[in-house]
Amino acid sequence: MIDWSHFAADSIWCLVAAVLAAIVLLFAARDLTARWERRRRWARGRVAESIAPAVLKQSGYEILAAQMPGTYTLTVDGQAMNVALRADFIVARQGLQYVAEVKSGRSAPQLSTAMTRRQLLEYLIAFPVDGILLVDAENRTIHEIQFPLPTRLVSPATAYGSIGWVIALLVLAAGVIIWFCV
Repeated sequence: MIDWSHFAADSIWCLVAAVLAAIVLLFAARDLTARWERRRRWARGRVAESIAPAVLKQSGYEILAAQMPGTYTLTVDGQAMNVALRADFIVARQGLQYVAEVKSGRSAPQLSTAMTRRQLLEYLIAFPVDGILLVDAENRTIHEIQFPLPTRLVSPATAYGSIGWVIALLVLAAGVIIWFCV
């Protein structure tokens, strides 16, 4: 144990000031480390995006556009909400068009990363393409991604309003009448 009675009041205030200064320095160091890490990731991503065109061309893809903006509209409680996004590349091969998303690092190019999967799925909604490519430029690999989308995304009532159900009932009634008459 420290016997505090030997310290003058000034020494205690100096100790408190030193502890507070150490806390401030720790927070500043953490902030600087986070900034450095963001810059490092950004630079790594820029390098990967500069390598990606060569990787795509070597695999037979033609680059149609780079940093292509796209949008789609969500409906939230009946209100339209526009969502803007940007695809790294739009490419084509054998008559098919793809969004090519370039990823770098350890986890981003992995489909086990939820953010990557969601981003790729969002591209299917925003861009009129035939497929999605995940490009790991650092490892020079390209993966074609296919999502198990349902064949019907909306019900007839949602797509056509209440008239969709009316049409469905009329077709059913016509079928029953024809069946009994024949």
